[in-house]
Amino acid sequence: MSAFFSRIGEAGFYGIIGMVVIFVVLGIIWGILEAFGIIGKKIAEKEPEKPDDDILLPEITDDSDEEIAAVTAAVYMLLCEEAARDNRAPSAFRVVAFKRGRV
Repeated sequence: MSAFFSRIGEAGFYGIIGMVVIFVVLGIIWGILEAFGIIGKKIAEKEPEKPDDDILLPEITDDSDEEIAAVTAAVYMLLCEEAARDNRAPSAFRVVAFKRGRV
């Protein structure tokens, strides 16, 4: 009977060692992920996003309905060309509202 209890004790010891190893490895992985998060935040703070000077934005003026319709038609035509290139039906395109941006 004592051999049985010694085997159970040995199995319990190995089970506990296995669980400790698992939790230690999980702790190491968690620490690495936390370090990456801290490093990422420091890099994001050091390098603010710079606006792209190459992009020229047109000055917003009082757009007429014809200009809005022309831009809408151009966007729809581009979507149709992409759909034709990919051999699929063009996606549904519906203008819900036009909102003025800040000047």
